[in-house]
Amino acid sequence: MRVAADALAQYGLSEFRLTSMPTYYNTVFRVQTADGDFALRLHRLDVGENNLAEEANYVRSELLWLQAISRDTDLCVPHPLLNQAGELVTIVHTNVGQPQVCSVLHWVVGRFYNQGLRISHLEQVGAMTARLHNYSASGQFVPPPGFERDRADGLDGPQQLFEYLPMLTDVREPATYWGKLLAEYDAGAGTIVTAAIERVWADLNEFGMGNDRFGLIHADIHQGNYLFGRGEVRLLDFNNVGYAHYLYDLAVTLDNLIGRANYAMLKAALLLGYQRVRALPTNYGRYLRSLIAPRNLSCLWPLTLPSTSAERQQHWHELDEGLERLRSYVAGEDNW
Repeated sequence: MRVAADALAQYGLSEFRLTSMPTYYNTVFRVQTADGDFALRLHRLDVGENNLAEEANYVRSELLWLQAISRDTDLCVPHPLLNQAGELVTIVHTNVGQPQVCSVLHWVVGRFYNQGLRISHLEQVGAMTARLHNYSASGQFVPPPGFERDRADGLDGPQQLFEYLPMLTDVREPATYWGKLLAEYDAGAGTIVTAAIERVWADLNEFGMGNDRFGLIHADIHQGNYLFGRGEVRLLDFNNVGYAHYLYDLAVTLDNLIGRANYAMLKAALLLGYQRVRALPTNYGRYLRSLIAPRNLSCLWPLTLPSTSAERQQHWHELDEGLERLRSYVAGEDNW
């Protein structure tokens, strides 16, 4: 692939073997060389070509945090590779006129577990998450001028992604928008979603944004992004790095395990591992539930696509699953 070869040349990598990796968002290749393996990411552009510098800076900010974690902690995360110009991000100009933002990281070796996840695995994930939060809350990483990462827990709106931010927007705006959108699908669903949004906003406003509970987080810690090797857990894919409550990282992990027969034991292990390293806030259970809820609200995004869209049909099951969980949340059923 020409774009990949052009990008890797800027890192001094000319003899390699490329393997395409299964991903949803960015295009990712495993790059095998005589000097080791790397991950080449071709980043999906969410902005217009005129804002290429903005997109590159957004990726660079993610990599700056990864670089700092690698330098300041013993957490096992992908370490970014600098190109020959000493930059974290490389821009390749393609033959179709659309510039491509690229980055390269050292490959992290390990084994993924999904159905085979054990109690001991979740304890390790909890402890690792707590160590990451301790680092974020310590203030040891000081974002440099121009550092740009979004809120990680917002709801999409008609104008842009993450348009509606808990605690920073009027709750009536997302409740009205999503309530009407869902009402066209199912009148009862519109009522459920409106109630869920109102409750989430109220709980998080009460919870607050103190330094002990809100900061820079990974925002996508699930069993596809952590793996295990040599007795330790290793964390991948910092693409969603952003600002949110620290509990949101735990909410993501749990949301991806809900429905398993041993969910209660996995949850207890995750929280136990976390608390061995970092204390959880008072009444954390209530707020944790109200941070799992936005994960399911985000499952409603297929409704923003045209009704004839193939992508909408491919992700329709996410809508049904999200609505079922939101019904449980609004009903106060304690099964999360």
